[in-house]
Amino acid sequence: MLKEDDFFEAMKDIAIFKSAAGDYLTVEEYKARNAASEDNTKIWYAASEDTQVSYLNLMKEQGIEVIFQTSPLDIHLFQRLESKLEKVEFVRVDSEVNDILVDKDSKAMEAGSEHKLQKLFYRALNQKVEASFSKDSYKDFLKKFPAAATALTPHITQQEEQTLINLMDLPDELRAELGDEAMKELQNHAYTEFKVDVKSLKTKDIPGVIVFSEFMRRWHDMDMVSKMGGGGDMLKHHTLVVNPENQIIQKLLDLDQAGREEEVNVLCGYIHDLSLLEQKAFSGEELKSFIAKANKVLSYLA
Repeated sequence: MLKEDDFFEAMKDIAIFKSAAGDYLTVEEYKARNAASEDNTKIWYAASEDTQVSYLNLMKEQGIEVIFQTSPLDIHLFQRLESKLEKVEFVRVDSEVNDILVDKDSKAMEAGSEHKLQKLFYRALNQKVEASFSKDSYKDFLKKFPAAATALTPHITQQEEQTLINLMDLPDELRAELGDEAMKELQNHAYTEFKVDVKSLKTKDIPGVIVFSEFMRRWHDMDMVSKMGGGGDMLKHHTLVVNPENQIIQKLLDLDQAGREEEVNVLCGYIHDLSLLEQKAFSGEELKSFIAKANKVLSYLA
């Protein structure tokens, strides 16, 4: 189907994919069983039956059907089907947190909790969240948000032609004064290895999940195939979605309030590593670090 156009045309409507429901179905059958309100039909897929269990359970609970990618070449087939079929998009379950999975009516977070949780995880994982502007780009930013000119002055570090702003040091009152659009613009100028997002999921069982964009995922998978598994670790550029519905996540705020920084740092690192386990095999050093954190967590129960 990947090489012969005539064979692809003959097979595209009858090609079948294994479903998490236990049967096999074509693209049209998937569309019929999973009617979408959107223009495009998203066909959700998982890497295999034995990985991404948290994602699969979450999707199943919300009535979203998932098919399995049974071969590295499936990515190429998905792309070809997307280009030939109308309004069809293949999306891996860990490439985004769909709105269907988010509890928009949740009251788990108090005002300011989102920023506090982000700050805890960035601190524990040694991520410096610093917005960086050139002279001209900062002028453009101030034209768009003039109130920031005085509000941000105490938080600016000048480094030659660069204007640097440590976003985790900005107090909640200042964030509210600047507004969501200005904060989003600042975040867009902050370059970190990975990002921390806070979203209330429709489950209390999962403390956090890793999200990796569909575009980068396909690039990563193709790179791994072309280099026979020897590609670079592009997965390090991911997003950790923290779930404030989870009791452990809520406990982190209490521990931080009590000044127990070491415990907070260990638990944040452990939650991050636990989320990564569903994404990739750990290297020797990563596994050693994970086991050390696990032992430290167990020691808190002694």
